[in-house]
Amino acid sequence: MALILIVDDQPTMRFLLRSILTGAGHLTLEAEHGQAALEQLAAHPDVALLVTDLEMPVMDGLELLQTLRPRTTLPKLIVSGCSVDPLLTELGVSAFFGKPLELTRFKRTVLSLLTAPATPV
Repeated sequence: MALILIVDDQPTMRFLLRSILTGAGHLTLEAEHGQAALEQLAAHPDVALLVTDLEMPVMDGLELLQTLRPRTTLPKLIVSGCSVDPLLTELGVSAFFGKPLELTRFKRTVLSLLTAPATPV
C-alpha cells in the first residue's frame, strides 16, 4: 500500500483515478492544480507517487514538474489529453498516459514504479 497524490482539475478524472488506485489497495490524496499539489507534498512527505494532468488552472502540470525537479526523486506519471511534450523526459516523468486512460497499462506501470528502487531523476 502506498500514498499517491492525484493532481487534476477535473473532479471526474480525480474520482476515476482515486477509484482505480484505492481499488488496488493504495491511499490517495488529491489536488485541483499544481500549487495545491505542492501544499499536499509539503504536508505529506510520504507520498510515493505523483499522478498529474498537464492542463490545469493556477499552476499547470509542467510548472509543477519544473518546480519539483530539483527537489525530489518522486516518481511522476502524466495522465493528460495533451500531446506528449519532449520536455517531460527531462523533468523526470516516468510514463505518459493519454485520455482515455489505458487501464491495464496504467495499473501495471503504477505497480512497477512503486516496487522499483528509487533512482534520482
